[in-house]
Amino acid sequence: MSETDKKINPEGESLKPKIWGDTTDPNNHNPAKFRYLIHGINPMAALNIGAQALSMVDQPRQSKQDGDQSINMTLRPEDLSARVSLSMSLIDQDHLGTWGNSGLIINAPEENVVITSSSDSGALNSRPDRLMEAKTRYGISSGDQLLVRSGLSSYNEVVALARTELGGELELQGFFAKKIEDGEYLDQQNAQIMQSHAARLNLPFVEVILPDEYKKPAVVIAEPHKIHVNFAGKRYGAYVHEGKPGFVSYNSAHKYSSPPPEEVEKAVEFVRTQVGEELASEMKDIYEKTEHERTKPKIEYDEAGQIKSIKLKKGYGKDEEEYWIYSNGASYRIDIKAYTDYITRSMQPGRPMSTDEYTGRNPIPTSSTDEVIKEVLGKLSPEERTTVNDFYSSIRELIDPKYESSPIRKTPGFSPETTKKFIDAIGKHPIKLGYGNLSLEKLGTNLPKDFKFTLKPKSDKES
Repeated sequence: MSETDKKINPEGESLKPKIWGDTTDPNNHNPAKFRYLIHGINPMAALNIGAQALSMVDQPRQSKQDGDQSINMTLRPEDLSARVSLSMSLIDQDHLGTWGNSGLIINAPEENVVITSSSDSGALNSRPDRLMEAKTRYGISSGDQLLVRSGLSSYNEVVALARTELGGELELQGFFAKKIEDGEYLDQQNAQIMQSHAARLNLPFVEVILPDEYKKPAVVIAEPHKIHVNFAGKRYGAYVHEGKPGFVSYNSAHKYSSPPPEEVEKAVEFVRTQVGEELASEMKDIYEKTEHERTKPKIEYDEAGQIKSIKLKKGYGKDEEEYWIYSNGASYRIDIKAYTDYITRSMQPGRPMSTDEYTGRNPIPTSSTDEVIKEVLGKLSPEERTTVNDFYSSIRELIDPKYESSPIRKTPGFSPETTKKFIDAIGKHPIKLGYGNLSLEKLGTNLPKDFKFTLKPKSDKES
């Protein structure tokens, strides 16, 4: 709090503003009884361009005196008091709904709080005048009152001005991330970022534990063409929609995976013991049809009717991979998990990207591509085999030159030059970029063991 923002009592002593919500101290986290005002970070929200455009309707250019609403809380959480306002949620052990699955823990002076809503309020966060109008019109609830009106799993919204003359400033108290009991974080990438910031700022990091709702075996839905079952920490869903079979498998963190036959058979056997053979057999049949479609080669044609690419999926779960073969001779093995993680990281707002970053896409030589094509041919009709053989014969000699000219990224990493550019670009704010705490001052001494740099020779074009 700045000197001009402090309240003074008659004796001339500064008075600490009263904190809204009766929140608890994250330094003394008790999983059975806690209350935090949190700012959830949701990477996917940045993709909703329509929502972003709508949020700017009737919002004139903000004054520097009001604050800078563009400050990114993923990159610069310690600068939260320099924003105009912050949208947050009040949570406790019974009310765990949040906008994002990881983020900041905040103390908000009562004077700063302008909106307390049991659901998303649609606030115009860059307009302090509109926020104050809402406070005057609707008033402010206490923390107890807000939680009574809030759903157990849906998020409420508390909006507070970043700083006021009477209340002072919003204060960063720590960081949090949601985690399934005995399992994984709901948002692994951002959880790592929050852990990194907590260590850098010497603030607590709290794991908000969610119950594993799929741990206890149960047949949730059992009807023709629609069978949902919880088994061994996963939800399995078999269905038929508009005549097309579908099968999904995901855990309580809503991480999807392609389950192997032996895993599905155990879930099918459970259904058999609970509701009978008919639905169990249908569930197995739907899985097998869906699996056949998943592993069937996908052939894409151009406008002239010529093969443009061939893709083939193999494996299950964390070992699932895909092969891409293109008409220009480029041939790749795709590590599905690494590729999905890369896409997730690339969606994080304000996150610097690099061509050096491991994407899960690995070039493969002719010898490996030969084996892939052999497997593809075994899954095709005689007519399709002829077409694919002709296509492959025309590009086979192009594969090794493409492979030899492509950088092979077998381990995640960044070149030192890129790392320095990243740090300079974000003003020496350390940031977890998926695999490491990229701080030049701590480089090599404060990195996880699995973090590696890809050493890249400096080209003549680099300055």
